[in-house]
Amino acid sequence: MEKVFRQHTNKIIKILNSINDEGQLECAKNIISNFVEYWKFKKMDVKQIRNNLATFNMIYKFKRNSFYE
Repeated sequence: MEKVFRQHTNKIIKILNSINDEGQLECAKNIISNFVEYWKFKKMDVKQIRNNLATFNMIYKFKRNSFYE
């Protein structure tokens, strides 16, 4: 389960880094939300989910701010 969790995390980071417009930004927001819900359902360690969520939010906010500069 840990391996799949890491794979999902890496895929989401790749998705976030490849965002080019606001539509993709909104989709990424939904992907992050689904990631959190899925891994809560799978009973993954909440601390790991929070750590990844912090990383996702940092990348998301950076991308969001780059569209509004």
